[in-house]
Amino acid sequence: MTVGFQLKQTVAVLKGCKETLNIYASQSRKEEAEAVFGAAAAELNQVIEELEGRLAVLEYNEPQYKGY
Repeated sequence: MTVGFQLKQTVAVLKGCKETLNIYASQSRKEEAEAVFGAAAAELNQVIEELEGRLAVLEYNEPQYKGY
C-alpha cells in the first residue's frame, strides 16, 4: 500500500464516520446529544478538509499517487 492510497482510504473512512455522526444528530431526541454529534461531525469535517489538502499536495508532488 502506498502512502497516497492509505491517505485516500483514511479520508473515505472519515467521511463515512462524519455522515454517521450527522445521522445520529438528526435522529437524536435530546437537543444536547444533537449538539454534541453535530459538533463532532463539524470537527471531523475540519480534519477531512486538512487531509484532503495534504492529499492534493502529495498528488502534486508525487504524480504517481494521482488516480488511486
